Amino acid sequence: MQHTREEQTPLVFIHGIKGAHLEDGRGRRAWVDPSCALPWPRRSLGLPLGWTGEGQDRDGLRPLGPVHGVAGTRVYGPFLDWIAGTSRRPLAAFAYDWRRDNRESAARFVEFLEELSAAHGGRSLQVVAHSMGGLISLAALHARPALFRGLLFAGVPFGTGVGFLPDMHQGVRTGLNSSLLSVAAHFSFVSPYCFFPTDPSRSELQSADGRAIEHDWYDPEHWEREGFSVFHPRSGVRPSAGHRLHLRRALQAARGFRRNLQGREDLSYPPVAVLRSSVHPTIAGLVRGGPESVRNWDSVSVPALPGDGRVRATDSLPPPECPCQLFETAREHGELLSDLPVVGRALAWLEAQATA
Repeated sequence: MQHTREEQTPLVFIHGIKGAHLEDGRGRRAWVDPSCALPWPRRSLGLPLGWTGEGQDRDGLRPLGPVHGVAGTRVYGPFLDWIAGTSRRPLAAFAYDWRRDNRESAARFVEFLEELSAAHGGRSLQVVAHSMGGLISLAALHARPALFRGLLFAGVPFGTGVGFLPDMHQGVRTGLNSSLLSVAAHFSFVSPYCFFPTDPSRSELQSADGRAIEHDWYDPEHWEREGFSVFHPRSGVRPSAGHRLHLRRALQAARGFRRNLQGREDLSYPPVAVLRSSVHPTIAGLVRGGPESVRNWDSVSVPALPGDGRVRATDSLPPPECPCQLFETAREHGELLSDLPVVGRALAWLEAQATA
């Protein structure tokens, strides 16, 4: 018997960092559209450095929906259009403010899944998660496992590393705009701090002569000691007590979120598929004072490792307590879900496992 669309298992998509539009209370797009590439006005996506209770203060921006594409570049559009056009299943996209505390986003995601499940007669849900959205999904799974029928993780940084540090240390130019995602803006975000290594003896930093540097990424004094981000003299920022207090709170939040990602032996995990790439050179470490240094840190001289250009292949697997089926693609990080034949095989495998 053929199921109607309403009877099919709902498919939920959750994007990665920088993967959702942000707009203000008047409906004006702050991220991302072609105007973001213009040098004027010098607006920033930075969040307030103040905190109230356990939460960072807000700036009035809200997530609008996943980025389908911008300025001729397709982002999630190929995948979302393919699902909408070929699947009989209901599709729901969860958008979150990718700058904020991931614990906050995970709690909102659980609420979203609970409401969606209730609207479909209490059905469990199949989730497709890209990049940081996969970390949020794993935290939500650990909180409410009954909501999940299966998960497809695409390019998720389950392991830790320093691949995001160049963004935070140097800022990212968006077309002609160097203010939108400046060093100060990245510093104010909470979510990226969870990417960094948790073991100080495996910091992925080394001296120019090849010696490992012990560095605690979750100690704000270590960030200041090494001159990372706003603490570098050429960052354009004069660090204040407010910067130091924010960093302490952000690192505490990131460490707490990381604890929510540890595998659980007491949990019967739903079917899990992993989509990853192993053909793109991916950052493996940083050299203090290396020949390709930018603001004293060189992200080029350490031999790269196989990955998708952002997440190393070895870091893309969930905790060993969470069994998974691996699907490989040659696409880079931002285009993993655009490999539609491989995505289709992964989703078919998940559904077959769930109905077996």
